[in-house]
Amino acid sequence: MFPTSSFVLSQPIPLAAAATSAAAVHVTATGALAIHGVAKTVSIPLDARLSSTRIEVAGSITFPWGDFGMEAPSIGGFVRVTDKATMEFDLFLTHS
Repeated sequence: MFPTSSFVLSQPIPLAAAATSAAAVHVTATGALAIHGVAKTVSIPLDARLSSTRIEVAGSITFPWGDFGMEAPSIGGFVRVTDKATMEFDLFLTHS
């Protein structure tokens, strides 16, 4: 089972005028990332672009497992992963 997570912005993300075209704009989202009951203030780099009727946002953040009270998974002691986790996401925002 995956740990629950949430991200709450600490301030709005300003977008440049270029954000109205199909070109990707690079912005940073700063806020509280909570995973597995532990919250940390982080900055996440994002790529956003307007695509016909929606805004597409993609980003990722890499962090040590221990920052959020977790251990790197291990299967039977012979399969191990790195000491850092990466969370990736894609958002598709539409007007309702």
